[in-house]
Amino acid sequence: MIKTALAEEPGSNFTLVYGNRSRQSIIFKEELEYDENYEENDEVDDIVSAVSRLAFLIRRIRRKSNLLDEYFQLCSEHGKTELIPIINVKTRWNSTFDMLERALEYKSCLQECISNTAHLDRNAKSQLLSNNDWELIEKL
Repeated sequence: MIKTALAEEPGSNFTLVYGNRSRQSIIFKEELEYDENYEENDEVDDIVSAVSRLAFLIRRIRRKSNLLDEYFQLCSEHGKTELIPIINVKTRWNSTFDMLERALEYKSCLQECISNTAHLDRNAKSQLLSNNDWELIEKL
């Protein structure tokens, strides 16, 4: 599909993220590297990292009842329906998209909940999302 699109519109840009945990596992990466129009983009690593950290934080909120309660309280304060954050599942088609879509819709609630680092352990603190991470997620 990408090869056909590049043949039709050589100036097109593509970022492959779907189904990849790292740059090494990008589907058809070798074939693309041989294409003269292929340009490796470090933003891919940043996107994969941001999505992985978001998934980690959502898992944390869902597993800890005090964080989930705080999240629901924030939803109420922001006038949003109390919906549990969606987590991506390797075997469920589109779950990453659903996770990102819900996270963006409830971004203010999630940010406020996860920024209260008193509830988070040292490992979770290192996973907090920056404004740049949210911008990358919004681009997807």
